[in-house]
Amino acid sequence: MNDRPLYVLLVVDTPTEHEQVLLHLHRNFDDLRVRYITSSVTLAHALEQLDFHLVIIKQQLSWEDSTAVLQMVKTRRRNCPVVLLTSRQDDPARARGDGWDATLSTSLADLARLPEIVAGLVDESVSPANSLSLQEAQRLFQAEQERREFAEALQAAAAAVSSNLNPNKVLSRILEQVERVITGDAFNIMLIKGNAVTITRWRGYKRPGMSKHPPQQEIPLTRYPNLLKMMRTGQPIVIPNTLLDADWVSSVSQEWRRSYVGAPLQIGKRTLGFLNVNSSQPGKFGPQTARRLKAFANHAAAAIENARLYQALHEHAAQLEARVRERTAELEAQYARLAQVLSSTSDGIIVTDAEGQIVRANPVAETWLTQTLQIEDAAQLQKTVYELAGKAVEQPETILELRGVDLQLRATAIPESGGAVVAVHDVSHLKALDRMKSRFISDISHEMRTPLTTIKLHSQLLRNQLPGKQNRHLDIVEMEVDRQATLIKEILEFAKIDAGHLELHRRPIDLNSWGEIILTSYRLRAEEKGLTLTFTPAPSAPCVLADPHKIQQVLINLLANAIRHTPEGGNITVSIAESQAQERAWATIQIADTGVGIPAEELPHIFERFFRGAESRENQTPGAGLGLAIVKELVELHGGWVTVKSQVGVGTTFTIALPRAGNPKELQVMSYKLKVAS
Repeated sequence: MNDRPLYVLLVVDTPTEHEQVLLHLHRNFDDLRVRYITSSVTLAHALEQLDFHLVIIKQQLSWEDSTAVLQMVKTRRRNCPVVLLTSRQDDPARARGDGWDATLSTSLADLARLPEIVAGLVDESVSPANSLSLQEAQRLFQAEQERREFAEALQAAAAAVSSNLNPNKVLSRILEQVERVITGDAFNIMLIKGNAVTITRWRGYKRPGMSKHPPQQEIPLTRYPNLLKMMRTGQPIVIPNTLLDADWVSSVSQEWRRSYVGAPLQIGKRTLGFLNVNSSQPGKFGPQTARRLKAFANHAAAAIENARLYQALHEHAAQLEARVRERTAELEAQYARLAQVLSSTSDGIIVTDAEGQIVRANPVAETWLTQTLQIEDAAQLQKTVYELAGKAVEQPETILELRGVDLQLRATAIPESGGAVVAVHDVSHLKALDRMKSRFISDISHEMRTPLTTIKLHSQLLRNQLPGKQNRHLDIVEMEVDRQATLIKEILEFAKIDAGHLELHRRPIDLNSWGEIILTSYRLRAEEKGLTLTFTPAPSAPCVLADPHKIQQVLINLLANAIRHTPEGGNITVSIAESQAQERAWATIQIADTGVGIPAEELPHIFERFFRGAESRENQTPGAGLGLAIVKELVELHGGWVTVKSQVGVGTTFTIALPRAGNPKELQVMSYKLKVAS
């Protein structure tokens, strides 16, 4: 067993490699000192600073070629023996020719010979003239161990400081980690703000005999020459004894400080602040302490700057996010107002892109495109929108006549996007009025031209005929004149209704009696056409409060239509009845015939002004299309309503409902009040 110290450099990838090598060496060397080399940097440092007896190199290194490592060792330490560890057994003679002093495989047989080979190589290389004393070697090895421990502590401390981006936590971690690299009694961080510094973090001030914490107010930099010197030079400052330093600024509450070391926190040439360490022992700090503190301060400054940048970025992002939220809220409010406007308008609004494709439509237009219109009409609307959008700069407009609806479209260009806004207005009522006007003019022209022609003809006949035939011509002239008077009367009736000038002279009416009187006057006309006119009174003789002349006009219009449209041999029945609806009592008049009936498609329009059915127009039946419209208006003026049911070839039934009046006494009182009021 060899008790002499053996210093070995083991060049491998990781310290855990080749434990079998160390195991075999420990069997022959009690005092074995091993320095692991795992990079080119640590190798260069060891060759410069350390002394050793032997170098063992792994052949397959991940970070350098083993031959290059051999050359580095032989260049610096020419006489130092070098052993190559390989996975195969090479020829020893060849190994020496390549510059290796020995080559061993990692097999158990070769490793068993390692202590013998190492002992022989060390005995050959070490002599009293070129070997260091045991004490010096131990000192150097101890120094290297301390440097290694400091590097590891600095790396761990820097990693801990840089692992967080919160400025407050970074400052706290700096003080937590600085004690891993520097020993002292109290620590603090000063940060510069303008021309002053503030102690923002401190540690260790709660120990006995010390003030609880350093002053926290802003302190002008000009009061501290040592801080100004560190800002100017960028180098740390060591004060072994504060009592002997001329630039030291003493404080009554901090008189325990006897030695000081400080380092600037700098990024480039910009000083962020200072990292300060105090001790109650004079001579506690030296140049090596200053270098260590400066190394840590560099990492601390980078961490502070990163945290500040992150905070600024976070604040900027928060401001941007707030602005985005604010702008988004504004846009949402604008869109809400726009949506409200678009949804509240009765017109359709369609927005297209530059290609004329629909990108948005308000609810009215959406309903037309997807629900109301038939598929062919919706496609026609889309086509028209596309065509108008293509020339929107000209602000074109058109009328689109579809089934059941007439639409007016007007396009306006959107300069920014190249699209267009197409306003769609429902002009069905205007077109209906226009068609009504045209039909009215046509019908009125016909209605007036025909009797005028007849009047003119019979006037000429009156001149030429014998006196005995004049009465017949006069009857015809009188009939045509009556037709003209009736037409003009109906038109004037509507004028009064529209102007609100139609007066109703109400009085109690017994519908049974009153209806029978009217039917008696029309029974002869029905019999002349071969029709049967039947009257069915109500059992209870209902009464209404109405204008008898207006109600008579209503009944006469309906009876005249029934007689006109019921062929010979047909039946017309007039019935008086009572009913309950809408939580009140009603008296009803029903006129039912077995005439030609009304087509289903015409039923929704028969109460429209100037509407005449296809049969009436084809057969040139006299009339202006105002009779049923007047019926509806007069009944509604009395607070009632009128309905119709009809089937072609079967007949038509009109039902009039009027509010039923009270008992006879009430009718008398009400009649008297109406007379007084009138």
